[in-house]
Amino acid sequence: GYTAAIGVSRVENSYQRFGKAYQDARDAVEIAVCQEFNSKVLCIEDAGFWRIMKEISKHEMCQEFMEDKLNAFIEYDQKNESELLETLEVLVNNLGARNVTANALHLHRNTLIYRIKKIENQTGYDLSDPNSILEIALALRIKKFLK
Repeated sequence: GYTAAIGVSRVENSYQRFGKAYQDARDAVEIAVCQEFNSKVLCIEDAGFWRIMKEISKHEMCQEFMEDKLNAFIEYDQKNESELLETLEVLVNNLGARNVTANALHLHRNTLIYRIKKIENQTGYDLSDPNSILEIALALRIKKFLK
């Protein structure tokens, strides 16, 4: 019943860089766990922009950005036992594609459109605007590192 994540650092040629290699491997594990990659083995060199996201998420400004963008959804979902944040996350992960998102959530397309309108009315976001999608995507990714 256990799962494991394995982080792999870059190859180092000097024992003096062992500390850096160890930290890279730890970062790879954290990224693999936070991002729920299909594979639980992640080489730090393959982590791409997730390494940047992990590093910048440490800054207070990122915490504030995430809260500013997502707290309304978190609070609404808690009060109403709804799943707007999950809907938003799947929509963002599918780059705003409505049909793909509806299928991924096992929803009728009209139900998804109703949720999207609810999200837009509540927040003022235009979820057909690429910049809005990008901001929300960044906030959702920062949130994963702040758990």
